[in-house]
Amino acid sequence: MNDPFATLDDTQAFVWEKLKTGAEKPGSPAHLLTLATVSKSGAPRVRILVLRAVDVDAKQLILFTHGASEKIEELGGDPRAELLFWDADAALQVRLRARITVSNGDPDEWSAMSVGRRANYAPSPLPGRELERPTLPALSDDASFFRVLTAQVERIETLSLAALPHRRAVFEGSQARWIAP
Repeated sequence: MNDPFATLDDTQAFVWEKLKTGAEKPGSPAHLLTLATVSKSGAPRVRILVLRAVDVDAKQLILFTHGASEKIEELGGDPRAELLFWDADAALQVRLRARITVSNGDPDEWSAMSVGRRANYAPSPLPGRELERPTLPALSDDASFFRVLTAQVERIETLSLAALPHRRAVFEGSQARWIAP
């Protein structure tokens, strides 16, 4: 087997392949990404989102969210964010610095979604609101809260712990370099 961390080009290609697989295959390491943002008060906020699509050429990641979630307000105040995934089998940590734009969900995407999945973006109950007791969201054809997050990746940082020496790399714009782990 070839070492995917032998060169900077191999490392970057390996990361994008992991991301593409993450968007296509539930259960793969990059399917669930940790998204970090900053609240209005400056406090860090972290949560998990499902990676829905990847455009390698444009260096973009697509994620979905509810329009009333706190992350919408946070990204409106500061679109800078970091995403992270850990691949235990490859002993690889990947951090992605991005600028995120929020847009209304695509009607075709909404139509293709199962009713159960649409419930994630239901108008009631709204995310983060107090409930008397846990309840299922109302099933609805109302797509008004369906949002798409487009993460424009500006920087990738990898840390491979698979072999000695450990390898850490940074990819920013057209620049790539090794850095000390």
